[in-house]
Amino acid sequence: MKTSFCKFEKYCYNECMKTQKSIYQIIKPILFTAAFVQAFALQALSYEADSYSGYDSIVKELTSSTYSNKSINTSTEMIKFHAGLGVLTSRLSMNLPKGLPSLKTLRGFEARFGIDLFSPNWVAETAVRTFNPEEFADAELSMREFDLLLLYTAAIDRPIHFNIGGGMSARYLDISGGTISEQFARKNTTPASVLTTGLHAFLTPGLSIGAQLSYRSPIVRETIDNGSLDGSVRLAGRF
Repeated sequence: MKTSFCKFEKYCYNECMKTQKSIYQIIKPILFTAAFVQAFALQALSYEADSYSGYDSIVKELTSSTYSNKSINTSTEMIKFHAGLGVLTSRLSMNLPKGLPSLKTLRGFEARFGIDLFSPNWVAETAVRTFNPEEFADAELSMREFDLLLLYTAAIDRPIHFNIGGGMSARYLDISGGTISEQFARKNTTPASVLTTGLHAFLTPGLSIGAQLSYRSPIVRETIDNGSLDGSVRLAGRF
């Protein structure tokens, strides 16, 4: 009886071990597959995060580039060119020997060209001014000028604007003919400083009419040119 019980116990133990081995054989591939799937999922999530980060950075770069391009285009669109024609009158003062007039009124025309300096309020401008020859004693007096100016302009009350500025001028004053004294040079080239201010009204967004007042003072005193006070009326376009 005791022997039979021992055999039965041994039989049960063997069967239990076989069952455990069978269960392990079944679970082993499942565990391996689960570990593989988990590793693949982690790798995929990592790749997705990197891809999203890369995509996000690309979007930011494109947005920044687009904003930068818009800023450049906006700055470029703000740059306008100016051109204008005008009639002018100048009261010229001269250093001359006694007996000769020291003041003379000259009339002429001007052509102006300018460009905005990345702002509608600041303008760099050049001008060519030429005056009609005028009688001077028994001779003839003529003058030409070339200006380089920096102007600030702003609205007072639309459509009225004002401007103020200054710069440099090269003045060419010639006296020809006649028998007047030779105690002074007949041809005079004088650098001068310029102060100017004016008002203009816009007839349309790109067309204006205005008046300008300028004072010109010689930088050197080696010529007969002693400066002038000028007034002009001009028609100008902005494009």
